[in-house]
Amino acid sequence: HAAIGAPPPRGLGHGPEANRALAVLRASLEWGVRQGIISDPLWRNPCVRVRKFAERSKVREVLSSRQLAALYSELGEAPGRRKGVKGSSWVPQHVCDAIELLAKTGMRRAEVCKLRWADVDLVRGLAILPTSKTGASERPLSRAACQLLKTIAERTLARGHLAAETPV
Repeated sequence: HAAIGAPPPRGLGHGPEANRALAVLRASLEWGVRQGIISDPLWRNPCVRVRKFAERSKVREVLSSRQLAALYSELGEAPGRRKGVKGSSWVPQHVCDAIELLAKTGMRRAEVCKLRWADVDLVRGLAILPTSKTGASERPLSRAACQLLKTIAERTLARGHLAAETPV
């Protein structure tokens, strides 16, 4: 039997989960007051006195220069990127391009996979994302990302695949 005030067992309503549950309960009780369901003039929301758990800030992991070099080494530098990767005989060019674009933009995997040429503005250095996890947004593109996209465009144009409907 846990003592009052003892922290809950790990995995059972601690940290962010408990803070979200507390916020929902607090808002529900305040809604009840506004709706007249709780009408006692001396009533105070007990959730106000409950201390929240400390939450760790989300740390965004960024690849170091050494990690990027290792990634590019694994993908290979030859045209067509035909170097073996983890047991496979070769990595398709579009997969290598997508991985490189991920590394150079910090975009989400789904955003890169859904990216269309119509959504890329190389003049302004922007990727316009009509739908992303956070809604419509514009993402700035670094010079390196723009150069990669220009290279991809030249390669795909040479094969006749560059059109607004085709994915990058």
